[in-house]
Amino acid sequence: MKQMVHGSPPVLIIIDALDECEDKDFVRTLLKLIRSLDDVPTTVKFLITSREEEHIDREMSATSRPKVEHRTLRDDESKATENQDIEAFLTKRLREVKEGDGTETWPGPSEVTRLVELADGLFQWASTAVTYITDGDATSRLSDILDSHTPLDGLDNMYGFIFRQAAAAQSKARPHLLRDVLGAITVARKPLTPEELSYLLSDTQTSRTVTADQIQGEVLRHLQSILVISTTAKTPKRQRPVLFIHASVSDYLTETCEDTRFNIDKRVHNREMAYRCLRRMSHDLRRNICDIRNPGSPNRQVKDLQKRLTFLPAGLAYGCIAWGAHLAGSAEDAGEGVTVMVKDSALGEVERSQERNVRKVFDELCRLEKVHLLHWMELLSLLSQTTEIATILRLADIWVSEHGLDESNTVSTLLNDGIHFITDFDDIAYESAGQIYHSALPFSPETSVLRRTYEPMVQDTIHVVRGGLQQWSQCWGISARHYGSVSCLVISPDGKTVVSGTYDGAIRLLDRKTGAMQYEVVEGHTSEVSCLAISPDGKTVASASDDKTVRLWDLGTGKARGPALEGHTDSVWCLAISPDGKTVASGSQDETVRLWDLGTGKARGPALEGHTDYVNCLAISPDGKTVA
Repeated sequence: MKQMVHGSPPVLIIIDALDECEDKDFVRTLLKLIRSLDDVPTTVKFLITSREEEHIDREMSATSRPKVEHRTLRDDESKATENQDIEAFLTKRLREVKEGDGTETWPGPSEVTRLVELADGLFQWASTAVTYITDGDATSRLSDILDSHTPLDGLDNMYGFIFRQAAAAQSKARPHLLRDVLGAITVARKPLTPEELSYLLSDTQTSRTVTADQIQGEVLRHLQSILVISTTAKTPKRQRPVLFIHASVSDYLTETCEDTRFNIDKRVHNREMAYRCLRRMSHDLRRNICDIRNPGSPNRQVKDLQKRLTFLPAGLAYGCIAWGAHLAGSAEDAGEGVTVMVKDSALGEVERSQERNVRKVFDELCRLEKVHLLHWMELLSLLSQTTEIATILRLADIWVSEHGLDESNTVSTLLNDGIHFITDFDDIAYESAGQIYHSALPFSPETSVLRRTYEPMVQDTIHVVRGGLQQWSQCWGISARHYGSVSCLVISPDGKTVVSGTYDGAIRLLDRKTGAMQYEVVEGHTSEVSCLAISPDGKTVASASDDKTVRLWDLGTGKARGPALEGHTDSVWCLAISPDGKTVASGSQDETVRLWDLGTGKARGPALEGHTDYVNCLAISPDGKTVA
């Protein structure tokens, strides 16, 4: 923005609902940064809206400069303004429906006033109501809302009304389709298309299929007021991703909805999605699934690979990537959801039903790993997703262990062999899907369960007489692939998180148990990250860099704790944090040591001088009084 010339066209940057940002340090830093932009042309304006929060009010009131206007709306003033805006919005959008047919005064003032009352200051309610009304016979649908026998004020009541309307329109042949679709959309790891939903919701064992057109016509068509559906002109409707228009829709379905026709228990639907993913994978995965003429070739040499991948069943790629996350989601605490009261006489049957459902997931998992484990790895190689393999297998192993299903330990052994397999042959699997069979398998340990399971199924490969692995390596997994060389590592005090720094200036926070990447910070340091340190309470990561700065990061969110700590005049090579977690010391190529307040990021006095060469190591005494 500082590079913009004065006289440039007006630019308005809107930051809405700043109070919803949970990172208070980030909010304070952002507001300070905006206030400090002295060189920005006067044509650039910021409009920031927020509820009253002490840390925001303090920063907004911290300056008396004329270019910053801080205005607080009284409750009555705010309510009046909201109602005026909602009334203008409703009037304009609804009258556009009848524009040109001689009924420009529809809806009447009293009807608009009633809608404003029902909205109760919520633009989301007004927007949802407009979409619902304009998505059919507008006059009839407006009457449905105004004449409803149940109150429709508040988002929950509006959502309930829309879902009841959709439930009433369901086909008697598929009474559970609405709930199945809503559950899938709620727990999906990415927005799914009708084709993907069709693939996952169809049952290959009973031949009970549901088509994308049925999902579109019987469910999605009745829910357009609470869905966002891609409107790409050239993409057929069945291939357009679907997601809820607002997080409050999912919150309603999972937390406050009491209608059993469409309330969603995340654990149950994650378990169902895991089962569906595993079932479809076992049904459709096979060797050389893309029919590559020379399957042993490097993936990058298959010129039409992306085209071949489009011929795969819609939803198969999603299932291969997401089944582990759905398993993990099925074991998570559902939170403060709807409590369903069950009579004592029925409790035993409910528990037995849950056990059966868990068992069927386990059976599909066993089928996958004993027949299709290498087929699954092959497809993830073609999708450039091999770094996800070890994480998914670990999630599966954790799930099996938590449910106590593997009494003989055979399933866990094969899952762990799979982790070792992809760890030891990661480069091979990443480069060529076909070489999983031709190179990795024959060189794996002869005594491994994986080798003994799959070698009889792969006859057209080399036979290793001497030189293969005698046992798996001691490496326990490859984490998320880094794009630059890893320059430093540190593990959190609770042992749950590994933080890595790289030569390209990026910092990654990884789950130590699964290897999954929790957060990735690619914007911050502009040169190599040379050293990392974590505070004793495990809440803050300090990073040093060749860009002459030290930065502080929140270990829980991966976000910066304020601006860079500047003062060194050359590369910063080492760090140490005091036992009380209040001070971070940095040593630099500029031959100095500096002390910083870990809470504020401010320097604790001037640089400590005396060295005549680079400072490349630091330590702080246990009592926190001495730095060496």
